[in-house]
Amino acid sequence: FDAVRKSVLELVGAYAIAVVSESDPSRLVVARHGAPLLLGLGEGENFAASDTSALIQVTQRVVYLEDGDCAELTLDGVRVSDSGGKAVSRPVHMSQLTADAVELGHYRHYMQKEIFEQPMAVANTLEMVTGAQSLSPQLFGAEAEGVLRQAEAVLILACGTSLHAGMVARYWLEGVAGIPTSVEIASEYRYRHRCVAIRQVAGAPPCALDLQRAGVLSRARVRSALPHARGTGDRRSLDQGVHHAACRAGAPHHDPRQAARPVAAAARS
Repeated sequence: FDAVRKSVLELVGAYAIAVVSESDPSRLVVARHGAPLLLGLGEGENFAASDTSALIQVTQRVVYLEDGDCAELTLDGVRVSDSGGKAVSRPVHMSQLTADAVELGHYRHYMQKEIFEQPMAVANTLEMVTGAQSLSPQLFGAEAEGVLRQAEAVLILACGTSLHAGMVARYWLEGVAGIPTSVEIASEYRYRHRCVAIRQVAGAPPCALDLQRAGVLSRARVRSALPHARGTGDRRSLDQGVHHAACRAGAPHHDPRQAARPVAAAARS
């Protein structure tokens, strides 16, 4: 544990790593900075994963690690230390995801499942305002109304197909709200101060890291986002946001006891 903690101090950039020692395979040591990493707490077994959806089959109790955290997983429990080596206790959360969200079902592949579930995802996202005459600013957070009233321009930050969604949103914002809007690729974003970040898959370049590099998070400026699901790393690091009520699975999610053999072996044998 101490060796991993000291080693990651020399690392630069985003990472989420897991380390197993040949001399003690019943222990797993993990560390993160920038990239997503969480712990799953089971009965006589514990897990590490990048997203809660990978743990649905084994546990709903998860612990989100903070930047710079190192953690040790054994059969009996977990211990966490921060970037300074101080022992810390991170809160345990109950995942709201269900197995149906990541099951392939009758679809041929996950991309097809994702396409056909789009209407349901949009309906679930807007369920709280069904029947309303207009969208309430509070949908985006308790302080969203004041933030939106002060907005003089909007910068949308996204990658992949989220970038395409942002381009559509640009026409809406400029045509309906009359607010100048620009769209940029998240990986190229560095020197802006206010933006809307869209991220729809846990494996994409972390928006939060790009926001930190731009000083948005470090200076505690107002943030708004459209993350891909509730409980994800980006969503937890932002003040204002509305979650996309669907779990995006571009690749099959297997039982981690089969798919993540090193992690499962370290936590279960």
